[in-house]
Amino acid sequence: MSEVTLTRREQQALRKAALEAAPVRTLRDIGSALEPSTIPNVMKLKSNIVRVFASEWELCKQEIEEQCCIKWIISRPNRHSSAVDITKKKCVLFSQIYSCHRGRSYEPESREKHPIQCKLKKVGCEATLTITCYADKPHVYVFDFIVNHTNYIPGDIKTDLGLIPLTRGHPAQGHQLEKSDLRFSATSTSKNILSMDINQTIFCLHEDDFKSMKMWFTKKLSPKGFIIFEGNLQTYSNDESLYACGFTSPFQQSKIKAAATFCMDATYSITQRSNDILYTIVIHDEELDRGFPCAYMLINYHSLDSIVQWLKHLKDNQLVVNPRQFTIDCSDAETNSLVAIFPGCQIQYCLFHVSQAWYRQLNLKVKTGNTAAQNHLVRGEMMAFLKHIMYEEHIVVFLDKIADFIGRHQQSQPDFV
Repeated sequence: MSEVTLTRREQQALRKAALEAAPVRTLRDIGSALEPSTIPNVMKLKSNIVRVFASEWELCKQEIEEQCCIKWIISRPNRHSSAVDITKKKCVLFSQIYSCHRGRSYEPESREKHPIQCKLKKVGCEATLTITCYADKPHVYVFDFIVNHTNYIPGDIKTDLGLIPLTRGHPAQGHQLEKSDLRFSATSTSKNILSMDINQTIFCLHEDDFKSMKMWFTKKLSPKGFIIFEGNLQTYSNDESLYACGFTSPFQQSKIKAAATFCMDATYSITQRSNDILYTIVIHDEELDRGFPCAYMLINYHSLDSIVQWLKHLKDNQLVVNPRQFTIDCSDAETNSLVAIFPGCQIQYCLFHVSQAWYRQLNLKVKTGNTAAQNHLVRGEMMAFLKHIMYEEHIVVFLDKIADFIGRHQQSQPDFV
């Protein structure tokens, strides 16, 4: 059966008929314009045309964005005046065009120099949205969707996970609070205060943070199959305030056991207490094609002892047994801990931290004895050569470049080389 091609006039007539047939919706019933998509808990539009009341069009747009896991970005702003002048033949009071938040494309200049660490948000999606208000019906705004999303599926765990915009502020949607079905309407300031109160009520089990944390481990997490780590730093110190604790969920356990290469990363300033540090073991997840955190440790004293106890805990519980490689920061404590617990493991330093260490040492030790501008020029040349070495994949060529660098600068910059 041959495909029928409609003329432009016929297309306009069909669109006008669909426009007239579409009901005018409010924020309360905007969900009626949606239906479940193939992705769990993600909705899609029943029709490409949606009409809403002018007083609620922005709220309706936000609700559709949240339910469909899409963010619409203005690509052509409105240039029409909303004033109605009966003396002029004015058809449109408002018209604005949006593009999908994953539209266009981005090609980093440095892609050939080093590998891309994460997936790009911009994938060239062609979906667009036009919002229009016509002069003959100023109380109605028309949403005209061209929902041909390309190169990704909205809300999909493989193509869209981690790139979905955050919700507007429904606590029950964002956090799935335990035994809570809260519904409220307030200003944004009141929402923040109420959200903090909810978190305190549900998640804080004791007024003392440390006791509350231990109660979480014993009463909440452990019965659900979490493996809990509680270090004993008082073995090495008389300071009773020092602590080290962590956990691994059942799902994380299945992931970490199947991995052979790991990354251990420390994050500072995670709480109001400046000494608190969060350690994370990250693996590369083949399904997601990105890093996946598999174990956590919270400490307030960065030392060899706490890291050794944690790694031994992971080994004793058969979570990390014979790792092939660990990528870490430039840290003596982390290096010595890995050597002590996993003596056969290959240790690789994070490229970012290596470059930062080089940069600090260059500023500290490289001086020509002339002007500051000349010092800056020499340091820049040396740093550029070091970065060129950093991404070399062949060991023989890598060692040759190191020898070349040493030969160039050993006499002029002995403090650095």
